[in-house]
Amino acid sequence: MKREHENARALAIHEAGHLLVGWAQRVVSVSASVWSPEGFTFTEVSADADWTAAEEKTRSIAAQVAVAVAGGAAELVVAGELGVSELAEIALDDILEATGGIDFQLAQEWLALQRHDPSQDSIELEIVDVFRLVAVDLSGSHATSALGELADLFLSRRAARPRERVSVSLDEHEVRDIVAGLTLRTDYPLGRTTTPNITEVTTR
Repeated sequence: MKREHENARALAIHEAGHLLVGWAQRVVSVSASVWSPEGFTFTEVSADADWTAAEEKTRSIAAQVAVAVAGGAAELVVAGELGVSELAEIALDDILEATGGIDFQLAQEWLALQRHDPSQDSIELEIVDVFRLVAVDLSGSHATSALGELADLFLSRRAARPRERVSVSLDEHEVRDIVAGLTLRTDYPLGRTTTPNITEVTTR
């Protein structure tokens, strides 16, 4: 997932969101958030699920969607822009602006892989549902503190080596200390894209 932004701290918070939500998932692996020499950031994500099992495939897709939107959710939560009332009323355009086009498109593409070929309306409503759940998880005091610490670590490494590729990895002891004891949702159930849009009709 790649993100470009004029605000360096917002970039760091964004990637910290991907990292934290990915860390908590059982069916995806997030290895590191990277700051490239070209100035953009991205988080490395891979899926290990068995897609021949329908339930595991759905959990994997849900996890990928959650990780995709987590960067935007982290930015809004840390900036203090998402209270309970704002979260209840957040619109799709607000989510698109917060996540950025690439992450938003990734979320759409993962949901389009559901075996029932859901409609675009269902996909968009599903993104809103998952975004709200992710934002609630990241709004807890322990989570927001971890986001800030990860962002500070990322920024300090970028400042020390601005023309080199730097990363923050979940394998590092320093990062493990930051996330120690943190509790986040381990899966994000999908409620809108797991049923067919139409009923199959056969004629004789």
